[in-house]
Amino acid sequence: MTPFNKDNHIIAIQKLMEREQRGESINALRNHYIDANTINLDLDAPLYRIMQFERLCDVLSKRELSMVHPQRWDDPYEVFLMRSYGTTSEGEKVGFEPIKDSLYGLCFSLNPECDGLWRSFSNQSCTNCTQEKWSIRHGKQPITVKIKTTGRKLMDAFYDISVRFHSLSFWIGMVDYCNAEQISNVINDGINHITDNTGVDLIKTLLIKRMPFKYEQEVRLLYHKCDDSTTYKVPSDFFYFNVDPNKLIDEIEFSPWVCKDEVERLTPEIRKYYDGSVTRSKLYDEPGIHIKL
Repeated sequence: MTPFNKDNHIIAIQKLMEREQRGESINALRNHYIDANTINLDLDAPLYRIMQFERLCDVLSKRELSMVHPQRWDDPYEVFLMRSYGTTSEGEKVGFEPIKDSLYGLCFSLNPECDGLWRSFSNQSCTNCTQEKWSIRHGKQPITVKIKTTGRKLMDAFYDISVRFHSLSFWIGMVDYCNAEQISNVINDGINHITDNTGVDLIKTLLIKRMPFKYEQEVRLLYHKCDDSTTYKVPSDFFYFNVDPNKLIDEIEFSPWVCKDEVERLTPEIRKYYDGSVTRSKLYDEPGIHIKL
């Protein structure tokens, strides 16, 4: 994997546009555009996303994935430029709402098995509960699942070559984990990131996260809505794109806290729409170690 470089990206896009002008089919160039809009990621590396079981059923039955505005992410240091405002020479505050409203993201992880991620997403199954309180309040553990895919499969479903400004709109990249000084430098140069007409610097601000979160090994699918002609549904808070679950998802895995009987009970719901592997995490299964005496 060649490290992403802004200048190389611009040159690659220019060359692809020249090939179009010489008569090459834009559909034949689609994979090259996808490669150009991939930031520091091996597209064939497995990616994982944990979600509530009910959300999985929506994805499977509706055959679509949804993205949200990044400012809805929890960490206040994420999308720090979008949470800030500018100041004119007269001292007036200027917000970045038009930019904020045009950006959407969806997060995945390169980490195949992580206690922290399982716990984090299981807690989100109920906004009023921690993992420990869930069983007391609801009488059972939260049901979460993990899907396995790749960046290439995601981008193949996501990247719409028919959109006028597609090379500015559809991105995938590995999160860069930074210390406080590095984040401060980006903030101080904020206006240049926001006004960059290539779109690269703005997108890269969405691929920055604090060092304590490095264990997440996060990858982000990002959409910058640059053209109103897109045929996608774009409500105020969500952006949807169509997927074929059997092409996108390599495996579905239940969380380690879901009992085997529950997995057997719920698997037929998945089988209505998905033919691939359905398993259960063995993270907390007894190791079965026997000591000979």
